[in-house]
Amino acid sequence: MTQPLGPNQERWLRELETTDKKQGKKVLRSKDDEYCCLGIGCELIGLEPQTTNALCCYSYGANWYDELAPTELIEYLGLYTYWGSPRRDDKGAEDIASMNDHGKTFKEIAAIIRADPSMYFSEPR
Repeated sequence: MTQPLGPNQERWLRELETTDKKQGKKVLRSKDDEYCCLGIGCELIGLEPQTTNALCCYSYGANWYDELAPTELIEYLGLYTYWGSPRRDDKGAEDIASMNDHGKTFKEIAAIIRADPSMYFSEPR
């Protein structure tokens, strides 16, 4: 039996499945308003973007890195790591940020996570 999704996780996955935001790579949100799937989560929970690099990107919340999920998002979703790494016992699974940067669409990422939420979430939240 697979781990159930919590309401925060369900909300984020639904947003990935329905958003019309442009998908980008390597940063949570670019100055061109292109988003990583984790950047979509930052926007969803109301984190205000902070200028990290005047030419390229924004960061969010307590994490000043422009390509890592901030602590607020990790706690909100119950992610294992800043990149959305899979649980440690599965060496073959790709982390969420890499799926985004390697060309999987928001919908494809959501489908992978839905197939086994425990792979990416420590518990339902």
